[in-house]
Amino acid sequence: MEDLQELTFEKPPYKIMHVILNQCLRLNMGKLLFSVFLFSLVYSFLNFASTIPLLPILQAKASSASVFLYACTAVFVFIAMLCTGALLYGLFEITARLIQKKNVTLGFLFIAFKKKLTNVFYASAIFTVIQLAFSLLLGLLGLIFKKQILQAIEQAGLESFILTFVIPISFFALLIIFLPFSFVFLTIYAKPGIKARQAFFISPKIIKGKVFHFIFFLIYAGGKNLLASILLSIVLLIIPQSAKNTLSLTSLSLLLISLVRLLETYKAATRILTAFTLYFFFACRLIQVYASEYKKEEPDENPS
Repeated sequence: MEDLQELTFEKPPYKIMHVILNQCLRLNMGKLLFSVFLFSLVYSFLNFASTIPLLPILQAKASSASVFLYACTAVFVFIAMLCTGALLYGLFEITARLIQKKNVTLGFLFIAFKKKLTNVFYASAIFTVIQLAFSLLLGLLGLIFKKQILQAIEQAGLESFILTFVIPISFFALLIIFLPFSFVFLTIYAKPGIKARQAFFISPKIIKGKVFHFIFFLIYAGGKNLLASILLSIVLLIIPQSAKNTLSLTSLSLLLISLVRLLETYKAATRILTAFTLYFFFACRLIQVYASEYKKEEPDENPS
């Protein structure tokens, strides 16, 4: 495999990427979907576990020990975020290996732990520090503009304020901060011996001049599943709370809509994850090594 630092990164063609994306998903959708589901379960558990030290505070059972508990929570959160980064690397490795038609098991999700990949944990630590710094900055801004925020919440309501202000600003801020480093874990996968800091230098070079091209391909890859997830989320959002609390056929319908939205969200996330990895292979010209694998169709995979 060529040295990524010496490559001239290209703008990949949508049409070819889409053909390979669909073929990869047709062959591996089940494995990818379950991998994403397992990742989300472990991620949810880590998030819950990181807040355990706060439970006595939330139950109003802690006083002088609260500072210690907050400190423990901060440590737990850091460890949880560190582990999440390592799991995310595993998810990328599963996707990359499936695109390359290599053997894959769910154990690859934990490959960073099994093989003690220090560069993955260093990269995860850098991401964690950046994210915590961003969270602290948001908290500081919240304190500075506390009066204005309380007024906005009083006028619009907490839920509306979060949906129309907090989430969009946080999303775009995180997008600007992390987008240049999107391919850090994939760079480590493609070049296993590379140091974490080198991967952070290479990733912005890969995405330079391709930001909108990259984002549009991910949206394009999300396809009908992404559109369905968004539309169903809007439907659930505009339904009055009184209807949601009614124990009737409406409640069953809402449950069904929620389940369908969840499935569509997982499918969209799986498609986007695969497209994400595929874009990296094309941009780095690494897909040329494996392109021949996709030239021949496999008759036994097609429905008769």
